[in-house]
Amino acid sequence: MKGFLKQKERVEKALYRCQKSIDALDAFQHSVHVRHVPASSLSDVQRTVGLLSEELDNKLVELEGRMEKLSTDIADERRALLGDAYANSDDGKLGQRVSITIVAEKDCIAEIVLIYGACFVRGLACFFLDNPLNR
Repeated sequence: MKGFLKQKERVEKALYRCQKSIDALDAFQHSVHVRHVPASSLSDVQRTVGLLSEELDNKLVELEGRMEKLSTDIADERRALLGDAYANSDDGKLGQRVSITIVAEKDCIAEIVLIYGACFVRGLACFFLDNPLNR
């Protein structure tokens, strides 16, 4: 799981850099003026900008595809480790309800110790139950 998360972080940073490069190239293209570039070189500049734009667009599409695959892989890994409710939640809350049924052969007091965890919190709960059939 840590490997997927590190890969996702790298891809997010690469997407950011790629978008910044696209923005810089667009800004350059809009700032090109006849004062800066001789008319005879203008077609070469436009062709170079076009090639760089296409290269960056291809890189952006490839990175977005990798991001989608990583998001799917992370959700699958979470689902395998923690169950469907956690993998499908955006805020990491489980949202699950647990029911425990205890059947005893005779009327008695049963002590149940539950150990549960949520995020980084661990707790301990004790419940004393009586037999509901004898009410």
